Amino acid sequence: MDPVTSAAGGYAIDKLIGVGEGLVRKYVIEPWTRKRAVEFYRKFCEALLAKNAEAAELEELLDKLLSDEARAQVVFDAYRSVCLSKSKIIGPRIIAVLVAGIIQRDGIASETEELLLAAAEQLSDAELLAFLAELKKHPQPNKLGITEITMDECHVDSNQPSGQLNLSAGSLTHRFGLWAERLRSLGFISESVHEDTFQYEADFERHVDMSGSVRVISWKIRFHDPSMRLADLIEQVSAV
Repeated sequence: MDPVTSAAGGYAIDKLIGVGEGLVRKYVIEPWTRKRAVEFYRKFCEALLAKNAEAAELEELLDKLLSDEARAQVVFDAYRSVCLSKSKIIGPRIIAVLVAGIIQRDGIASETEELLLAAAEQLSDAELLAFLAELKKHPQPNKLGITEITMDECHVDSNQPSGQLNLSAGSLTHRFGLWAERLRSLGFISESVHEDTFQYEADFERHVDMSGSVRVISWKIRFHDPSMRLADLIEQVSAV
């Protein structure tokens, strides 16, 4: 291929790339980034001031808060997360509420807040709502803020023929959806296999011919305290 033809071909490819880039920016990046940003800014301002506050009050408060470098960094990181968030509405709103609280306090996110920010960025609106719906099906958390669910259980009697142990543990995605695996990786959910052993005595009246024991093996899922906080935030921002 001669140099002229090669240069012309390269120019044509560059032109096509430029056209494609412009269209992706116009129809994908700009509108969807703006939608997420609008949800973030609206909820962020509401969380900072009362809804009937004047624009001058908001400007004065933001100028005071964001003149601090640490607080400004928190807002910048939040905006970056909002732009990349899988969620279009609920996630950006949750990030806004959390960040408004952080910068009004000391500009330093707690470990739980870091987890909540990560969940708001990584889960879609549908996944956040699916998580909330699942959590509502189960009992209130215990004193440690943990909701424990027994997902599967099997009994092994020492006096019964021992067959293959079948405990269907380990598939959070299959049981709940991808949101469960994402929250597990962040530390909102944990899973474990528990084993308890119970002894029993022979009881001829009840047709129990000999003493023995029963092993109860169960697969348990725990929703930890940050899960409750995430559920509260989802309800709070979804009600708007």
